[in-house]
Amino acid sequence: MTNLEVDAMKLAMAAQIREQILGIFGKDDDDECRAKLHGMVQLSESMKLDDTLNVTISIKELVKARDEYLKHMEDHPEETE
Repeated sequence: MTNLEVDAMKLAMAAQIREQILGIFGKDDDDECRAKLHGMVQLSESMKLDDTLNVTISIKELVKARDEYLKHMEDHPEETE
């Protein structure tokens, strides 16, 4: 694999990990996101990317995910029972 391909893979994996974290915090199914997150972390570790793969999430993104979750719960109160 070329350096460019490795960099592209690291960016894609970081984006997937980020999406799963935001999904857990937001309105997505927790168990599904957590399972995907564990899989992505395991894959990253097996590819020896654990020291070179960084994931950044801003407070603004977490607030947006939280707001989407609260809106979803407001629109679907039956899911809280």
